Amino acid sequence: MSKKLRIMIQGDLFMKPEAFEDAVRRHLEDLEYDLEFRAYQYPYPIEQSELPKESLPSGMGVGWDDISHSPNAEVGEYYGEADSFVGKMTDEDILLVHMAPITKAVIDNAKNLKYIGSCRGGARNVNVEAATARNIPVCNAPGRNAIPVAEFTVGLLLSHARYIARGHAYMKQGIWKVGAYRGENAGPQLRGKTVGIVGLGNIGREIAGMLSGFQVKLVAYDPFVSDDAYKAVGAEKASLNDLLSKADFVIMSTALTKDTNKMIGVKELALMKPTAYLINAARGGLIDYDALRTALKDNTIGGAAIDVYDPEPPMKDDPLLTMPNVTLTPHIAAASTGVLHKSADIVAAELRRYLTGEKLNSCLNPEALNK
Repeated sequence: MSKKLRIMIQGDLFMKPEAFEDAVRRHLEDLEYDLEFRAYQYPYPIEQSELPKESLPSGMGVGWDDISHSPNAEVGEYYGEADSFVGKMTDEDILLVHMAPITKAVIDNAKNLKYIGSCRGGARNVNVEAATARNIPVCNAPGRNAIPVAEFTVGLLLSHARYIARGHAYMKQGIWKVGAYRGENAGPQLRGKTVGIVGLGNIGREIAGMLSGFQVKLVAYDPFVSDDAYKAVGAEKASLNDLLSKADFVIMSTALTKDTNKMIGVKELALMKPTAYLINAARGGLIDYDALRTALKDNTIGGAAIDVYDPEPPMKDDPLLTMPNVTLTPHIAAASTGVLHKSADIVAAELRRYLTGEKLNSCLNPEALNK
């Protein structure tokens, strides 16, 4: 006789609930479960918004997609109000979540909840401590967006260095920009140049692999990986200062922590070549943007290509928006259909491992399994 398994899927307009239901059905089809699904879908992300004219409230990032960033709150990086998911669950055993704030109140009210699967690379919107107190394992989806973010980062580099984005903008304005051939406008080719990658995690390694085909010299900085990680991607191991002084292109690809917050500031930018480009599609907080604006204005560095900001979104009068040596995109590096399907497969496969008693690959609180 099949055992009933009740599953709540919290999806949205990016992480479609039906994709997760399909993945779970596929991964669990040979197990004796009677699957019962219920979905709750947020209207995230919004289509668009005007850039704000005034600074957003401290710690909040509510303009472009209404995501809340509150570092001192119980949970962070969630959609909507902090209590928006309280009471949404009834008798479900399993929760698969994307952007909802899974607070202690949500967990305490979900009396049958036994497992939480977050389809994000991190799970800051889940109160892992509260889940642990209930012996509920919380699993995430590391590496879900590594390939699309890496592809976008390389594309951002090329779009800026080779005048692609600016050329496109001029054409849309009806301008035939032959001035792109002038020496001060013509960008560098990649072959033979040195590319510095700050961070050799999933995304950094993917970036290195993609760039290898351009026949560039790779240097990297990551104090948390072994020497073998550098060898595997063909990168020279360097200190951050050495990387900044050697690289023609500096790519940020590291997590934002208290130690990496504003790791690129006045002193670091001064180490870069006056012709070097800084590319950031990782986290806005990695860079001191006031220092970057000054460096770009004074031509201390050659240019920048940016997908993430601090604060985010930038204000309507931000000088970055009018600087000719900057290419900007609206935090879309991970916006790939591949992310949806990979996320669904990762969380469904991990759910299967939990149900069959196998070792979990990405449990954030393994102590919950031992209680």
